[in-house]
Amino acid sequence: VAGTLSFGAAAERYSEDDNAKFTAGMMQGQNGTYLTYDMLSKDMALIVKDMKVGEFSKPVAFTDERGKKGVRIAYLKSRSEPHRENMKDDYNRIANRAVEEKKQEIIEKWFTSRISNYYLMIDPQFGSCETLAPWLKQAANAGF
Repeated sequence: VAGTLSFGAAAERYSEDDNAKFTAGMMQGQNGTYLTYDMLSKDMALIVKDMKVGEFSKPVAFTDERGKKGVRIAYLKSRSEPHRENMKDDYNRIANRAVEEKKQEIIEKWFTSRISNYYLMIDPQFGSCETLAPWLKQAANAGF
């Protein structure tokens, strides 16, 4: 790590974790973007707590969720202070959320326009689900 090899290249070359090899050793949030402090394991949170951006941690022994022991080195790529969401700092997050909302809207319109052509059978266990209520109502209006 003495400047001859990037963190990502080192993770790809030396890590035994297949996921780390494909993500250049970077941890990501569920949606593939930012990782917030509260998403970190307690062990990892303690490691990065006092690190500065661009700094490497000392090697730290750990046990993964499958009980396998290993050693990890953390690299703090960036850190942002808690703030109100804004276009300058959070553009990707806002854009991704807008795309997901648009996809959901299109899917709902598609279902709504075609629901009268299909028979819906909902398990009684889910009959009171608020998400399904509009579709159940439309199916009932269609005579099913």
